[in-house]
Amino acid sequence: MAEIKQACYDGTGDVDLWRMKMKFYCSTKKFEGKQEAHAIASKLEGAAFLCIARLDDELQDDPKEVKAALRKEFNKESIDHEKAVDELRGLRRKGGETPAQLAWRIEKLMAKAYPELCASTHGSAKKTKELMLHDTFLGAIDNAMSRKIKSDSKHRDLNLTQLSEELDRLELIYKTTVPKVNLEVNNFKTTGEADEISLRKIIREEVAAALSKENDGSRETEDETKRTVG
Repeated sequence: MAEIKQACYDGTGDVDLWRMKMKFYCSTKKFEGKQEAHAIASKLEGAAFLCIARLDDELQDDPKEVKAALRKEFNKESIDHEKAVDELRGLRRKGGETPAQLAWRIEKLMAKAYPELCASTHGSAKKTKELMLHDTFLGAIDNAMSRKIKSDSKHRDLNLTQLSEELDRLELIYKTTVPKVNLEVNNFKTTGEADEISLRKIIREEVAAALSKENDGSRETEDETKRTVG
């Protein structure tokens, strides 16, 4: 009977496929326990061998630990998972990124970081997922905008899409208000009457007025709709 040969693994290629072939190789050789772990290590080269060399001596003798270390180090899905978790922890909005694009990026990272949680569509798992999406979005945006959204007692009821739309709405108001504020600020500077308290007051009043006007417009539209339907 011809001797069964097993190719070495150097960290490139499909590690799961190689592990499956190695399983059959060890089974044919009747390797078990420490002998199996050492057989696996003997077929490793380069980065793959260094991965196992970093393990404690006791773990190097355990075939489950050896295989788990290889999979964690070289399995693409595992690498994507760890990277996504790290990115979510310190996620910040990119320059020029729209609220909708940010929301999409968060959802994509969440699906990679916590696939089982994101696959759930009901119960406590769904609530946990929504809470994580909500907090990650607010943590990624400008602090002033985050505080403004949080100032609404009902902000916890907003899902990721609604948060994105709310940020879009607020930014539109700020974009149309800031040019007017800048004009008044420049006027203060020109006349020499500017001070920090006055400038802050201008900004607060202008933004508050814009928000109030927008909210009044929304209420008028709702009232008109009710009268029409009634």
